[in-house]
Amino acid sequence: MSSRAGLFVAGVVALAAPVGAAVQGAAYPLQVEGLELVHRSGQTFVTWDEVPGMRDGSYRVYRSACPITDVTGLTPIREVWADSGEFYADRRKLDVFFLPRYVDRLYVPVDAASPYGRRVEDGEGLLAWTLRPADLQVADPACDDGVFHYAVTAVSAAGLENTAELGPANVAAVVEGVADPLPVEIPQADLAEDPADPAVHVLIQYMDPRAWNTTFHAPNPTNCWWGEDPAEPAILHAEQYAYAYAVVAPTPDDDCGCPPCGAGPHPV
Repeated sequence: MSSRAGLFVAGVVALAAPVGAAVQGAAYPLQVEGLELVHRSGQTFVTWDEVPGMRDGSYRVYRSACPITDVTGLTPIREVWADSGEFYADRRKLDVFFLPRYVDRLYVPVDAASPYGRRVEDGEGLLAWTLRPADLQVADPACDDGVFHYAVTAVSAAGLENTAELGPANVAAVVEGVADPLPVEIPQADLAEDPADPAVHVLIQYMDPRAWNTTFHAPNPTNCWWGEDPAEPAILHAEQYAYAYAVVAPTPDDDCGCPPCGAGPHPV
């Protein structure tokens, strides 16, 4: 819980004089905690703990080449709504139900080297940011060290942004670069099939949200909102830009009907 003095009610705190306050005593949301960054293969995965009980609010993600101590004057790279870790694009309709095809939540890399991912847990927010060459251009030479800083702030349904608390809980830094994004593999133990076929590998590929129609496979009227309530702001503003696919690795026992190598001409 926040260390600030105030009244905690359903994910908001009444502040006497929050930084950047437009109206004294207005209900500003509690601040984001648990910010983590993993950069892998040209993409930075930003995750954070969402404010408990704040289903109708959003989160602003900031990025800067210089350390972030105040977001005043900065433009967020994305505004993300609640429940952004939900994998709506992987749902399918079975009779009157919408069920996950492989998994119900998105996965992010465990670390910069591992091909495997970890589940984005309930109550955890996510932004997968694909880097472009222009993103690495730095105007201030003092900050041109390859390290980029991120901050995430909470915004109430009324549009009140909590900028009062910026620190290790919601500000972090990571070394970034441009590369072809690689998919994130879902651990077989997490797949719905039991037991999972060891030859089957399910991967999630994240697209660049700046170059993708993020509403096409998000809840919308054409997919019956994936069974969700469109009256909820988190559903109405949801974005989807990741897709799962399966790869089946061949085994020595697979028989394709072809003669063994060196045994003569193979059929075309």
